[in-house]
Parts: sequence; structure tokens; C-alpha cells
Amino acid sequence: MGKWKPCKVFTFVNDDFCVLIPTLQSDVKEVIVDMCSRFDASESFRRATGDEVLALAAGNGCEEGISAASVASVFDSGGWIAFNPTNIPTEREVHAQADGESVYRALFRKRNKQ
Repeated sequence: MGKWKPCKVFTFVNDDFCVLIPTLQSDVKEVIVDMCSRFDASESFRRATGDEVLALAAGNGCEEGISAASVASVFDSGGWIAFNPTNIPTEREVHAQADGESVYRALFRKRNKQ
């Protein structure tokens, strides 16, 4: 089997509810493309908007991302989230960035039932 990297799934809790937000991240482009295609194909999820990514980053104290980002610059030229909105870097992310490698990120939200 290929180089599979785990999907990060974070649980965010506030006073009223608990929310699962699938946050996908990999330094291997083929892996993240495959993972995202599975979520994109699901009727249960949609990709997060720039406003939603910024709101998550602000809620997590991610000053690096929100200070330099406007809604228009949340995503890089390839459509990947340009910074870590969870403010919780993995060891692999730290290592990849230290080596000057790209880290590809996508955030999904549950679709509203109609």
C-alpha cells in the first residue's frame, strides 16, 4: 500500500455543543488529494469557506494565520489552506516545514440537512 498519512479530526467544544470538524492534512499531495476526494464525494460534507477557516483559526488563537490572512488569502494558489487553522501542529508538519516542504490542508463542514 502507498504512503498513507492519518487524517486529523479535531473536536471543538463550547458551552452549547461539541462539533467534529474533519481537518485533513498531509505533506504528500497524492495522499491529500485522495482523502479530499472521498469527502468531496460524500453528501454529508462540504469544504469550509474562507470565513469558516478564519473563524476556526481565531477561535484557536491562531494569530499567525488570521493576522496575515483575509478571506481572499486563506487558500494558496492550489486551493489548499495556507496555514494551520487548528493551531496544533503535528510532528510531521513541523518536520516537513523545517525541511521546506509543502503541507497541504483542507477543512470540511457537515452539510445542513434539508
